[in-house]
Amino acid sequence: MDNALGIAIMSCSASRKCLEHTEDLNAAGNAAAMQAKGLGIMSSSLVALGLLAAMASRFMFLSRQLLLAEGGFTLLDVELVGRLDVIEPLTIVFALTGMCVPHFFTSLSIRSVASSASLLIQQSEEIFQQQPELLHTTCFHYPAYEKVNAMASFAGMYEMVEPATLIIITPVICGIFCGVHALFGLLLGILLGSLFLSISLFCSGGAFDSAKNLIISGHLYSREEEEEGALGEGGRGEGGEEGVGEEGAAAGGGSPTWRQSSSFGSEGGWRASSPAATPPRSRARAMRKTERYTCCVLADCVGDPLADCVGPSLNVLVKLQCMIALVFIEAFVRINKGSGLLGLPLS
Repeated sequence: MDNALGIAIMSCSASRKCLEHTEDLNAAGNAAAMQAKGLGIMSSSLVALGLLAAMASRFMFLSRQLLLAEGGFTLLDVELVGRLDVIEPLTIVFALTGMCVPHFFTSLSIRSVASSASLLIQQSEEIFQQQPELLHTTCFHYPAYEKVNAMASFAGMYEMVEPATLIIITPVICGIFCGVHALFGLLLGILLGSLFLSISLFCSGGAFDSAKNLIISGHLYSREEEEEGALGEGGRGEGGEEGVGEEGAAAGGGSPTWRQSSSFGSEGGWRASSPAATPPRSRARAMRKTERYTCCVLADCVGDPLADCVGPSLNVLVKLQCMIALVFIEAFVRINKGSGLLGLPLS
């Protein structure tokens, strides 16, 4: 649905009605994508929880094997060895520490996206400088897409080296130096932190995108603009431009109270609620010249990485770290009987 709107805009031959329908499809697609991403982090959390349970079971089995090999034990020792308790102070401390890891990973991912975008902007500027005829509507030459695609692929892989390294080395270092109990708490904190953080990122990114779409389509304006006649005569603002004029944009003096400019009728479809009965689509062109549209575009530049990059990457963070811990659990158990090189006490 999102690609349909982009293709319609780039075709330069789509009718106004086609653009209106593709905008509606884009809004519906964004809502569906947010729901699908929410289900994705839920499934990843369940997978990570299963891997944690497998790691705890494996740790108990290996610990009892070491105890049986040494000899000189009682039945109570066999019962208590290799148990991972959440209420242990060491586990709680590392669980609180693990909740900070998703936020650090998020900051690295956002910085990587910003660096990749800067490289693409520079490459695009070079293409327009080399081919200035592309700016004319009568030009039928294709730009050098292969350069931009190559730069996007290179930057996407190179800039994700630091976040990927963080995912791999965190459980390994914790298991070697701090032990299995600390590792269990760390992974539990990462799981809980990633779950709530990813849901927040999905919702905020979708809200930024939906706010921009509402303003572009003309469905959102201030009560002051309606009461003070911001729409003008027949929905035309100052200068004969369709939509909101300059006088109406400044009406009210204070911060405007925002609301939807139309209500959903019982027979379906949007019905304009302004006195001039101006269709919301007629204000779209003037909305692009307002300050709030500029603010929404800037917010959408932040919302897109949050909803499309950082949020889904937390799924990989949770599952991959739990998988690495499960693979190396036998090596961690053999280091000071699972207490790590530092030999941290459990209480």
